Amino acid sequence: MMKVFKKMMSILLVLALLMGMTACKSGSDETSKKKKAKKTETVSVNDDDDEDDDEVETVDPSVVDEVISAPIMEEAKQINLTTDMGVKVDIDADLDIPSDAKLQVTQMEEEVDEKIGAHVTEYEITLGDLHELDGFVTIRLPYNEQNIEAGQDPAECVAAMYFNEDEKIWEPVIYDVDTQAKEVIITTDHFSVYGCFEFENIGKREAQVTNISKEIESIDLATIKKVLEEYSYYEFPDESCRAAAIPFVEDSFKAFVNNTSDASTYVGNIITNLVNMGGGDEWTKQYPKMGTIYDCLGKAGLACSVAAYAIHLSKQDKTSDDILNLYKETAYLLVTVSGMTTLGSIAAAVWVVDVALEKSMGFVYDMVKEDERKAYRYYMGQSDFNHKPMNRKDWRKVIYETAKKGIYDPTSGEPIKDFDANQAIMKKIDDYCNEYWNLSEEDRRLVNLKVGQKGAWNPSPSIREAITNEYKGELLDDLQGVFNAVEKQLLNEAKASAIKELNKLKKYFNETTTVKIHEVVEKGKNPAYAGYKVVFGPLSKAADMADWTVMLDDKGCANVPITWIGYILAGEPKEVRLYKPDKDPTKVKPLARIPFSINSPDVELKFDGGIPEEFLGSYTGSLTITNLELTQEAYEYIKANSQSVEGDDNSINIDYSKYSKPECDAMLMGMIEEQGKKNWTISDLTISSEDPSSGQCDITITLDLKDGGTSKVTLKALYQDGAFSFSGSVPNVAEAARLFGGEDTQAKDIQFEGVIKAEEKNGKITLSGDGIVMRYWELQTGMHMEDITMSIEATKS
Repeated sequence: MMKVFKKMMSILLVLALLMGMTACKSGSDETSKKKKAKKTETVSVNDDDDEDDDEVETVDPSVVDEVISAPIMEEAKQINLTTDMGVKVDIDADLDIPSDAKLQVTQMEEEVDEKIGAHVTEYEITLGDLHELDGFVTIRLPYNEQNIEAGQDPAECVAAMYFNEDEKIWEPVIYDVDTQAKEVIITTDHFSVYGCFEFENIGKREAQVTNISKEIESIDLATIKKVLEEYSYYEFPDESCRAAAIPFVEDSFKAFVNNTSDASTYVGNIITNLVNMGGGDEWTKQYPKMGTIYDCLGKAGLACSVAAYAIHLSKQDKTSDDILNLYKETAYLLVTVSGMTTLGSIAAAVWVVDVALEKSMGFVYDMVKEDERKAYRYYMGQSDFNHKPMNRKDWRKVIYETAKKGIYDPTSGEPIKDFDANQAIMKKIDDYCNEYWNLSEEDRRLVNLKVGQKGAWNPSPSIREAITNEYKGELLDDLQGVFNAVEKQLLNEAKASAIKELNKLKKYFNETTTVKIHEVVEKGKNPAYAGYKVVFGPLSKAADMADWTVMLDDKGCANVPITWIGYILAGEPKEVRLYKPDKDPTKVKPLARIPFSINSPDVELKFDGGIPEEFLGSYTGSLTITNLELTQEAYEYIKANSQSVEGDDNSINIDYSKYSKPECDAMLMGMIEEQGKKNWTISDLTISSEDPSSGQCDITITLDLKDGGTSKVTLKALYQDGAFSFSGSVPNVAEAARLFGGEDTQAKDIQFEGVIKAEEKNGKITLSGDGIVMRYWELQTGMHMEDITMSIEATKS
């Protein structure tokens, strides 16, 4: 198992330690390599700059016939641009793209990123002065299949990302892989720098990016319903939402583990804690802003679920009214209470457009006589009498904006639960189709005269309705493509919103804390520890010590970046240990142990003066056990194996399967108190040192036991700034084990960790220490079983 964990942490180092260890100075020692442009191409959107002339108003019957017989809207024509380097850009004709815009693509030289095992080719893509678009376009980038190992699936090894200029990082985008054309297809609403990534193998690829659009579609309706119900009930993302995001989180861990059961179990425990907020208060304090991870995880799961349901709706999946109502409730809550107002509007709009499509497709209209419709059709097709015919671009904008605003009351502007933007869309269409009938009778008479009609400017209501319905039916038929385009745009926006939340999550997991280690050197003196070795500890079994070992520079400094994932999997090391450069940390004692916290990562090395002579010698006092906790793995193991704990008199049995961990901890602590093992007398505490100037010493604590005997524990400690710090296994495990009241042979290992402060009070030297932890490993299972927290008070004899 050790080999497995060493292998795991060797991979971990790629992201955690070897990201860059710099000296104690501002800036980076590395000079950034200026990327070289390989080639640039420019393609025009429209080489023909001639524009159609405006129609000349005429009463010529042939012109009238041409106007009224013309289709209401011209068919959309896709803009397809291709460069010789193989980059293709497809633009919907409904988007507002200037006809003189020019596509420019600059391809950079291919690079190899050894850290992630990928070949990367960047493309800077611009379209005139456009950056943000009012819709989505597709960009096709060619990939090089020769960069993928034989036997690997290109669909799994090729990826696309967008370069975030503000944060200088690559971020996932909506993309797919066309293995036939050997292209990665990006869906985006802005032009910028995009990268085609060809990973050497699936494992490395999955550790870095995920084809998020595909993953979103994999969320099933049962999960979606559970998420929506939870959010509707609590009005904030909770456990089900966090669980929905876990498939995306797991990819973040794949760089640090292989597929062995031990490693998977270790990571599984972390993921479980992320979902159910387990691990206790201490675990949640191990990293800054731990509460942020729960909120971020919940929002990501909610966003993915909403986007997934939008995709299900678009595919005409049969869904019950209850989940439709839940979806509407979710959209309302997203707008009102979550701060995710954009996603709420998108969610409402997707549902509306889907329903609007169904209604428009079922619209039935009747044909009317040509002379009754001539003036109406001519008016709707001409720019006259303050009328402007609406083309596809106009309708797309109207439908899109009306759909997204449908959740808001048009009068008050406040969101409403029972929103019906479909009704608002149909009203826009009705108002447009009835515009002619809202003209004055005189204006309608003039229109009729222009088309050669001398009457019929004030037909009966039934004729008006028939004429309008005929036009509306044709318009709705023509609008199907627009509805589809708007729906596609909204679905892409929903995916993009989910990706945005997942990118926030990814940034948190990959957030780096830099531990700054530096020796405090008096002015005019040289550093004493230049070139010395620093090792983080204590480390979990998952950690490889070599990965967590750094060398101090010629100034006695090192800047060590550590990711949150790396820190957790390494066992949350809480100190740095100093060694001479030629010493093996596994065979010799450290010259110093300096506590550090990931929350306060500045570590100072200073060992001036050694241990004051007056602090050496013997003390008497007391030791108090303040808390006892089973470890989570011990609790789960014992509970699963239906074991119990017995007291010394064999009269106390605790069946762990019936109680929660906090209840079991409380009962064990109560048992300690009942048996009189909470408070102990220290008959002797001796501090001794072979070399006081080094700061290293032994602290031997002798306790009076209840049976009349004594127990002696020796701790290796380091004195610094008025305090003795210690961390590590005790050499006399059998003696220390007696504190548990068990057999000496039950203990495999016992570790102590803590700090004892020394100071002079009223002419007496006193020692005090709170939060001293004794960790117990059982011999039979090799499992870390318990943590006992204690305090010490002693006075020099």
